[in-house]
Amino acid sequence: MRDIPVFTLCLLVAALGLSSQALAQPPAEPRKTDWTITQSASGNNFDTGTELLTIKNLTGPGLVSVKRSSGMETIARWEAGGFDKTIAFNGQRVVDGRSLTDVVRRTGFKTNRAGDFVYLKTPKGPKARVQLYLNDVQIHDWPRLSVVHLLTFKGPRITVSIFDRDTQRTEFWTLTTTPDRPTVENNSRIGQVDGCAVLKPKVTDEGLLLQLHCDADNGSDLYRLNIADGQLTPLYTGDADALLASGLLPKSVLKRWPMDNADAVPVLLVDGNDNARSLFHATTGSLLKGFGEPMALASDAAGKQSWSQSYRTRSLATLYARTGHPAFSALTRTAMARTLRQRNADLGIKGDANPQCAWASRIYSKDKTTPVSLLINQAMIAGALLSSCDALGGACSVDLRKQVKDNAECLIGAYEQDFDQSAQLYRIQRGVPFRYDGLWAPWNWQMSWAAVLAGSDDAVPGSGARAMQLVNSFTATWTRTGDGALWRYWPDQYYAGWTKDLGISVHRPAQKAKKSPRYEDLNHAGISLLGLQGAGTVSDLLSNDQKTGVSARLTTLLSSGTVLSRDMDGAGPTSPRWMPGAGWDVFADAAMRRRYARLLPGAHSSDQHLTYARLYDPEGAFKLTLTLAHCTNDGCTSQEEWDYGNADTFLRDNPLFSFSPSKPM
Repeated sequence: MRDIPVFTLCLLVAALGLSSQALAQPPAEPRKTDWTITQSASGNNFDTGTELLTIKNLTGPGLVSVKRSSGMETIARWEAGGFDKTIAFNGQRVVDGRSLTDVVRRTGFKTNRAGDFVYLKTPKGPKARVQLYLNDVQIHDWPRLSVVHLLTFKGPRITVSIFDRDTQRTEFWTLTTTPDRPTVENNSRIGQVDGCAVLKPKVTDEGLLLQLHCDADNGSDLYRLNIADGQLTPLYTGDADALLASGLLPKSVLKRWPMDNADAVPVLLVDGNDNARSLFHATTGSLLKGFGEPMALASDAAGKQSWSQSYRTRSLATLYARTGHPAFSALTRTAMARTLRQRNADLGIKGDANPQCAWASRIYSKDKTTPVSLLINQAMIAGALLSSCDALGGACSVDLRKQVKDNAECLIGAYEQDFDQSAQLYRIQRGVPFRYDGLWAPWNWQMSWAAVLAGSDDAVPGSGARAMQLVNSFTATWTRTGDGALWRYWPDQYYAGWTKDLGISVHRPAQKAKKSPRYEDLNHAGISLLGLQGAGTVSDLLSNDQKTGVSARLTTLLSSGTVLSRDMDGAGPTSPRWMPGAGWDVFADAAMRRRYARLLPGAHSSDQHLTYARLYDPEGAFKLTLTLAHCTNDGCTSQEEWDYGNADTFLRDNPLFSFSPSKPM
């Protein structure tokens, strides 16, 4: 057993004393104004008072989608503590999101009129392949790390897209199946897109309509891919974002403007200044995607709380702080309360590696099943709760704030045993079922935890000083080049190596020193920067030279092209997934603001969704124009236009969503 200093003993005693009160159920929020938020096109609505979502006359918590066609009904929902969404098809549960017997990622559930269903399974592991299932029987697979999406399932035909990271090519295929003899009988290639990221595909009888991101200076461009000859034809390219209007705008609006040309496509063009467009994408990402915060009911078994919901909650809180609209504070409180109900104590998860005030994951353990509560996951979740409560200000009630603060204090006490006094860094608990047990935690872990420490300085004496010390240790490892600052994923101790006799790690007992290890990737660098900012203000934490170094690095990265490389120094494979987001935004230049005024790949998920909200400046100029247009191969014709000169007008009266005070029950 490690020697525990007096400071640590105080923390452990505090954690033990807090455990019963900190793990009580989240308090009922004070009755302020409850809001009904309605999606204009679908009529789906969420009541922040009851926390119930209504989709197609079906009401309940955690609903994601309800699809009805030809007498078939598919319902997807998140259930409290679920690993994945639960899916019911014609009243039969075909995917049990709470089951832990088959802990894999399932996506793309589709049905046809015959009552058959298909989906993708993506297991973890170096030999795992992306698997296609028909009626729960595997019928096809693709190589590991393939990016495959199921687009439609009609009759025996499945339309899929397959993205190749090496060539930056997306191919579209039709697979023909035989349900009574589960196999893919025939593959037919429809066509391809080179050098562009597919933002949204829509399959039609003639082929596909594609929203594409092809140029850093453009928004979402719109193309038609012809199924007969594979020809790709532009319908709209330019500065505005071209969004497919069907399913986005109400039918009543679309019917006001009947299309004279059978080849015409209704399109919503989003234009204006960068500031207003950032708010547009932030709000639509919150209110048209993940509507009603169903994922906040998930456990962290698959990392949904730490890597998805934490960013969504921060985004909602930021939107409230920037717009002042109380519907965003109500949504934030819903998300926070739901997250607080998914801790280990609530889900019956126990063991030395799982403090009761923590959130355990399973996908990171060696067998992909055993729960393990790693420091980084706690840092992301607790950090988001602390940050969101601060952003809400008085809208974060005294009871909810106490719940968040108490839980953070409990976590700090529980993980104090992992602080290495000699290295002055946190270690990953030795012996836990994780391949890097016992090692010095990566910098994004250290910085994210520094934000939790700093946010608890009033309750845990010395935690603010500990946070500052971690930040200083991190920035001391930075390398300054002519193109800006660089750093690596791990602390220096990791790269120095170790021998088995030191007893550093159970699962990684020895490692040779690593010479010239690669620099950090863009996304993990953003996590470190976001955590660092949670530990204090950038002006206090970084020297002018350090701030200039990060700014210069960001400028260098964004000047390298539309699709960026993985690592900070420009090394590694290129992919649309590599994009400076939240954390980097504090150093944003005009190029980053321009990119985040337009629809990007991954715009509605994780750190990029948060970036849109953080880059909106309520004091800045605001000009937003939405245009319903009919687009053909010959161009686009404007039909109706909505102009907004300020955020309040946009939020109060737009064709996409609406807020109204809920009627008392």
